[in-house]
Amino acid sequence: MGYKQDIGAHLNYDIEKWAYYRENTHRYFRLTSRNLALGFLFIGVIPVAIYRGLVMQQVRRSEAPRSFIDRGLSVKLTSHNLARKQTQQDKKSGRKAEYLAQ
Repeated sequence: MGYKQDIGAHLNYDIEKWAYYRENTHRYFRLTSRNLALGFLFIGVIPVAIYRGLVMQQVRRSEAPRSFIDRGLSVKLTSHNLARKQTQQDKKSGRKAEYLAQ
């Protein structure tokens, strides 16, 4: 028995070469513009695109009005906004706002 042990299988040269470079990446890696572009793509662009796609899918399935979805807006109806909306409707219809007198 020497350096190479007989393991009963033939080793593939290409796989062994890949494994060597994989284990020694720190020796051969260079920060180039291509590596920066690929890093930006896989770390920034693709995750943002997946997230945006999932959010848009949830928005399409929601019960929100279509006009808000198209504009990408969200409306938070606070009590002030709701009262203002009802007073505008009351002015159009000519009714007196009873809920504001309380």
